[in-house]
Amino acid sequence: MNRTVQFLASSLVLASVLSFSDCSSCRHSTTAASGGSTGSASASSTTTNASANEPAGPPLEAKSYRVDAAAKNQAVEFSIPSFTVTSTLGTNNAPSGKAYLVLDTVWKNIVPLTKVAKQQEDAAGTNGAGGLGLGAEQSSKSEKPGDFEMRSTPYVVPDVNQHAFVVINGQDTVVVSDAQPAAAHPLPLDRIEVPELNAEVRGQLVYQIPATGVSSLLFRFLDTSMGNFDVQLYGQPPRPATPIAGPVKNDVLEICAYGLEEVSNVGGKYASGTNKYAVVQLGLTGKAEGSLVQAEMENYAYLRDPQGMTFATAKDVSAPGQLKGTLQLLPGTRQRGSLVFAVPDQHGPLTLVLTLPGCAALELNLPKSATGSGPSVANAPPVLFTVSDGETLDMQVHGTRRAPNLGDAQPESGKQFLVLDLTLVNKAEQGIEFQTGEQVKLLNGDEEIQPDSAAMEELAHPLSEGSVVPAHGRSRFEVAYQVPSDASKLVLYYRGFNREEKHPLTMR
Repeated sequence: MNRTVQFLASSLVLASVLSFSDCSSCRHSTTAASGGSTGSASASSTTTNASANEPAGPPLEAKSYRVDAAAKNQAVEFSIPSFTVTSTLGTNNAPSGKAYLVLDTVWKNIVPLTKVAKQQEDAAGTNGAGGLGLGAEQSSKSEKPGDFEMRSTPYVVPDVNQHAFVVINGQDTVVVSDAQPAAAHPLPLDRIEVPELNAEVRGQLVYQIPATGVSSLLFRFLDTSMGNFDVQLYGQPPRPATPIAGPVKNDVLEICAYGLEEVSNVGGKYASGTNKYAVVQLGLTGKAEGSLVQAEMENYAYLRDPQGMTFATAKDVSAPGQLKGTLQLLPGTRQRGSLVFAVPDQHGPLTLVLTLPGCAALELNLPKSATGSGPSVANAPPVLFTVSDGETLDMQVHGTRRAPNLGDAQPESGKQFLVLDLTLVNKAEQGIEFQTGEQVKLLNGDEEIQPDSAAMEELAHPLSEGSVVPAHGRSRFEVAYQVPSDASKLVLYYRGFNREEKHPLTMR
């Protein structure tokens, strides 16, 4: 059995992370922000200083800004006295249309001193290692002033890219740039440590932002143990648009749609045949309190029409604002972007489906998305029989049709084409790649007939070799065979992931 899995594996220390790895479940990892001791995630809220209803201000310019902006949580006082927007950083030139945002940051440890037992002789030979505070054996002894001392607790930020973000115009989230080492006073990204009470660490963080059109900047820091905080750096986010569909949400994610446009080419690449590209403008918000949601959304999204036909994302095109690669969605921050799908020129109403593994599927019915005389739910065919392949998938068979030719494809002498109409329903937590040639054959007595891959290129929705059914998705396909013209009794032979089954076909 082959399955297509494109999940992100990651871990997080200060803020919990919801990523989608090959364990096919949402993983949570939460650790306190002091000395590496474990603690549970708190319900620290993320408060944005800016009002989303205020109009956008003037765009940011390439220069230095004095802001003296500050915030704090239970463990650190944080401030940004100034920042600079520049097209060059050391020997680095920003890519075309981009600029570097250099933040001057100050981190001050405010974790209160902790009462700790002094190191004492230890019969077990550990010399008190790992023995902060009173253990069970010490609790029965009388306390003496000389047995204890007050110690500082370091404030540690490991893997800064998992915790420190800049939100642009209230909707685009960026992590620290690869140009970080070129800053005059760069902070280390693997670990920032503020060692003791009242100690300060100063340094710079570098982000890559658009060179034009930036009217709002917000620094957002996630720490679920000690508290999240925001620092408004510039302007106010623009007034949010009104969605045309949604929002809908599950425990992890909220999505809405702002628009749908069908075009013949995207980024100079033209759609093949009679297809078009459907560009769906989306807003996505992480819903797990204090947690990141990390996933490659284009691997989990598809469009579906009322007949169950599914249309995958077009990963080979590039559109402005396209949600490509791994996204990091912050709680309470709506990120805007687009997904591009290849769809037929004529189709019925479309539904966007998003199926993150281990989470409830999200569906958005896109209004006014039907084109021309596309199929409607009224003429969706019945299911003649279903082959259930364990917990992996169901194959629903709708029927067959004969054809003397399929487009330019012609059968051999004495034969005709038989087209099988079916739907594959994925019951698994991950996409399933279908091996058409091995899994759906026809039997004509002792003769075994495999799908005709060349003829299937003429079908609108072929079950091509390696077709993928999305996680928890359903996809309708057609399979073409060359069969004897006088064949009256054919058997469908399904060789699945967990079982094999044979079914007589109704010929018509």
